[in-house]
Amino acid sequence: MAGIGIISNPHSKLNRRNPQRSAYLSYIAGKQGHVAVTHSLDEMEDVARSFRNQEISILAINGGDGTISHTLSVFSRIYPHKELPHIAVLRGGNMNVLAQNLGIKGTPEQVLYRLIEKHSTQPELSYIRKQSLMIDGKVGFLFANGTPAAFLEKFYENKTGALGAAWLISKVVLSRFFWRPFYLSIVSHHDSTIAIDDHIPFRQATISVLISTLPHMPMGPKLFPDMEHVQQGAQFISYSTGPLEASILIPWDAFLRPSKTSRIKTRLVGKTFSIQNDKPVLYTLDGEIYTPKSPQVTIDLGPTFSFVAL
Repeated sequence: MAGIGIISNPHSKLNRRNPQRSAYLSYIAGKQGHVAVTHSLDEMEDVARSFRNQEISILAINGGDGTISHTLSVFSRIYPHKELPHIAVLRGGNMNVLAQNLGIKGTPEQVLYRLIEKHSTQPELSYIRKQSLMIDGKVGFLFANGTPAAFLEKFYENKTGALGAAWLISKVVLSRFFWRPFYLSIVSHHDSTIAIDDHIPFRQATISVLISTLPHMPMGPKLFPDMEHVQQGAQFISYSTGPLEASILIPWDAFLRPSKTSRIKTRLVGKTFSIQNDKPVLYTLDGEIYTPKSPQVTIDLGPTFSFVAL
């Protein structure tokens, strides 16, 4: 049985708090795995080529959702898709949205220990297959533009964790009444022309467009329930309401009736999505923030990955 290659991102917040984590992971892996600490995408490409030459069977990733996105993007370029190794998510981020959707719990050390134990004692491991999204060569699982991206950009200025995110949400909601310029700097709508597969494009004033191949959003709501049974496709949701109403209507809709149809929410399933705005609109892919070069963004289906059930 081929070994385990482990990518560790020293720049993730949790790893910066525990700089010895890579050494602990290496100790746990022993002779069954090799830990590569990558400081840049160039280093990650070198590691990907090395792991491919070693014919590793499992790629374990220690970092958050953004680290996983960058890693899978690089490995998808280096490996032919049919030869990609199985993926183990070590749950090394703040939000760990992908890990939550895969049902993975524990610290990176605990998760790696379970992986090593299963790898050494079980002839066959269990896997969960997940379709990915691809945007300009970047691989991920959850896309959102507009307000969620603007919120994350503000949140990343301090990177204060779950409590900081809750405080910022409260601040945004209250600023609707007491500090409207701040509110409108985050919550705004954009005139969007949207095309899904071969259907006739439609135009909306959207607060945000979200596209996911995972059922659950960060912090738990099952906003994309169709992704529990759709194998080849992604779920599209757009919120269309005025910015001032959004602070009340969208949280109510997302948390209390996430899987229901509503007058402010459009829900569809497709494989190719094109969003044309009047100007480039900030977007996030698995928590990473991007400014598109043009007003149009196209989201396609990416590779299907095989994740180790841990």
